[in-house]
Amino acid sequence: LIIGGKYMANVWQGKDLSAKQGVDGFDLTSPVGHYGETPCGMADMGGNVWNWCSDIYKLYPGNNTLFQDNPELRVIRGGSFFFDQDGENSYTSTGRSSNTLETSLFNTGFRCAKDSE
Repeated sequence: LIIGGKYMANVWQGKDLSAKQGVDGFDLTSPVGHYGETPCGMADMGGNVWNWCSDIYKLYPGNNTLFQDNPELRVIRGGSFFFDQDGENSYTSTGRSSNTLETSLFNTGFRCAKDSE
């Protein structure tokens, strides 16, 4: 998340949720695209806000989580500026958590996407 002393995503900089240090220049969300794009042209895939997905939250084979398959939960990915980076999901596109359909949070958003074909 830090390359050459520079933050490459808007992430939490503190050891607990009451200690946001603002080292990246933002106390809350950062402007879309502030940290540049991937070689594929995608921006803000990790950090800033969780990405809400339409996928139903289901267990992966071998997953030892306490949660059970739940059609009321949707997958969220990528972490947010308001998330401890030492958490198990960290800020990866494969890390995930879940929210209910009616949940509205200041650190969760969505991304419009479509197939390239």
